[in-house]
Amino acid sequence: MIKIKVEELIKLSKIDIIGKVIVFPTDTVYGVGALYNDLEGIKKIYDLKHRDKTKPLACLAAYTEDILPLVNINNNRSEELMNYWPGALTLIFEKKNKKLIDENLSTIAFRIPNSKVALKVLSHFGIMALTIMNISGSKPLNDLKSIEENFSETIDYLVIDDEELSEVSSTIIDISTEDMKVLRKGDLLEKINV
Repeated sequence: MIKIKVEELIKLSKIDIIGKVIVFPTDTVYGVGALYNDLEGIKKIYDLKHRDKTKPLACLAAYTEDILPLVNINNNRSEELMNYWPGALTLIFEKKNKKLIDENLSTIAFRIPNSKVALKVLSHFGIMALTIMNISGSKPLNDLKSIEENFSETIDYLVIDDEELSEVSSTIIDISTEDMKVLRKGDLLEKINV
């Protein structure tokens, strides 16, 4: 594992991180991510977390423009909801390309985090598939010491920039069809008229 500041990390190229996983803070929790089209890196995330292969990963992006070419807009409130980005809101869309990440699913989850560190990573490398830093089913690891103690042998890069975390999971809304469904209630839900 390489402990690294975000300004050093973004000197690397996409090629340098193929097959690798990066742990970095988001606005909610620490996440472990890989390039969204890097099957080797995504497999590594599932393996190190002991995560059930049927549980999909969400994707984080820096810009709405990165997301739109990959999804179909099937809900008339999509644009309104995307205005809550960056923030703790995950939206589930219908995929344009069925093979994206998990070809068994017709949907994909996206979020733009309100985090300077995460946005630097995502602006530089592009969309990443990501999930919370933990052993699947256990509580999130939200400090560098715990992450290092538990995962130093299995993660490639640990971003050590300090950033305040809310530690409240994002609101998840499925907008893959016209019938909008709230799948997880986070703090942001109070502001959204669903």
